[in-house]
Formats: sequence, C-alpha cells, structure tokens
Amino acid sequence: MVRSISLKYFLSSLILLILFVACSADLLSRDDYKAVSRYDYYTTEESVEIVVWISASKPDLSITIDIVYEFEHMLRGAHVLPGQLSIYEFPIEGFQIGSNELTVSYNENGKWVGSDKVYVVIREDRFNAVKIDRVSGGLIVEGLPFIPFGFYNYSPVQTGLAEEEVVKGFNMMSPYQTIEGKTLKERKAYMDRCAAVGMKVNYNVLSLAGGGGVAGKKYSKMSHRKRLKLLKKEIEAFRNHPALLSWYISDEPVGQGVPPDSLTEAYGLIKEMDPYHPVTVVFMSPWMAN
Repeated sequence: MVRSISLKYFLSSLILLILFVACSADLLSRDDYKAVSRYDYYTTEESVEIVVWISASKPDLSITIDIVYEFEHMLRGAHVLPGQLSIYEFPIEGFQIGSNELTVSYNENGKWVGSDKVYVVIREDRFNAVKIDRVSGGLIVEGLPFIPFGFYNYSPVQTGLAEEEVVKGFNMMSPYQTIEGKTLKERKAYMDRCAAVGMKVNYNVLSLAGGGGVAGKKYSKMSHRKRLKLLKKEIEAFRNHPALLSWYISDEPVGQGVPPDSLTEAYGLIKEMDPYHPVTVVFMSPWMAN
C-alpha cells in the first residue's frame, strides 16, 4: 500500500513540534532523495512504513524506486511523485526483532542514480514506550499521536502543579532539577502525580549528562566516571515510569560552549539502557540543531 503527503501538509505538521527537531527535518536534509522508516521503532503495529521523499526539482523525470530486504525485492519499479512524501506499508510479520536493513534504490528514466540504507527497528512491547513519528514530527504515546505542549518549572515541584495545569491543556512538564540522592523522593513524588493525572515529563538530567543548565558548575567538578554512574542510577530509577516522555540532556549547548562530542557518551548510555524513550536537547539557535 502506498500513500502520498504534500509538502504543505508536511511542513505545517513539522512546525507543531520543535523539541524533537532531529526527526522530521532529516527527511528534507538532501536536495534530491531521502528514505527513512516512519517510526524510529515498532512494537505492536500491524505494519511498518517506509517514507520516500523526492525533490520537487525533478518534475520532468520518470522516477521509480526499488526496495530490497534480505536480497529479496519487497517493491520493484514503483513510481513516485516529486515534491511529495510517498509512504509504503509492509506487514510487520516480515521483519525480525532487532534492526532490519533495507535498501531503497532510485531510478531516473530507468537508470539507477543512488540508494539509501533504511533501518526498520522492531522491539518487544513496553507499556510506556514513546515513538518518534518522522512524518508528523510528533510522537506516539500509548499507541496514539501525541504533540508535547508543556512548560518548564523549578524544583521542588509545587504540590498541585500538575493537576492545576493539565486542565488548561498542558500535557507535559519539564522541571529544572539537580539530581541528588537526598531529593529522589521529591522527584518520584512529582513523577507519580503526573502519571496519575495524565501528564508526561521531559525528564531533566542536565546535571549528570554534562549539558549545562541548572547545577552545571557544581557537577563539572565531579569526575566523568562518577557522573555517568549517577546517570545510570537515575535511568534505572525512572525508565519504566509511566510519566516518562523523554530524557532531557542539554540546555542550549551552543550558547554555553558545550561541544556535541561531550554529550555523545551520555546519549549512548541512555539509549543502551532505555531505547524506548527519545533524548532531547534545547537549542538557542534552531538552525544549528542539524
């Protein structure tokens, strides 16, 4: 099955979610061709979707694609329209648990001009799984589309804040906090309350991930090894919490002189321990997010 989405629809959807910038913008990162898996991973879906983008600068060409998986053609000679996102569905039963590599090849007037590797990731189901939808720019939470609409606040989180704001339409909060053992009960209390009223949390681990923000100076004196040890402990404490939406690792790194490489290890640790939740960064200069 194939569907097409116009660029106008795609861009209007993309505007809705700036927080998770790295996902949807990647579809338009090249001038000519791009193919990706629609979700960053799949669990209980009946099908997986491969999204193909063809530049509008090629209106006079006959463009076709082939999709190959494990040396077998899943799709051959499918015509695609320039300037649109074409979405191809395949039964999930045809893929294995883990990362599945597909090759999408592009042909202009019958001549091969290039290809992309696309990775379809299948995971066991998790009750609090959060997926990234690279077409809408939003998320999938509890099996439904989710656009984060929230606010920052300071710690300790005021009693009653979650229920006060959720009725105003907010569905996410992101408390600035210092990760300390003595305040673990406070963090668990606001997470539990958010879960009870249906609010999600962009969980702040800046002080341990090295991404600046609150308590950055205090923890900069701590050894790298100790910070990662504390980060691991915090991930273990909250990765299965129903209120967890994402892990927030850096606050305006460009403005604070935080090099991207310094966040790589923290990102890798989070993804290794909890592949079910996105990792977020706030940028003071959005064009530098790429």
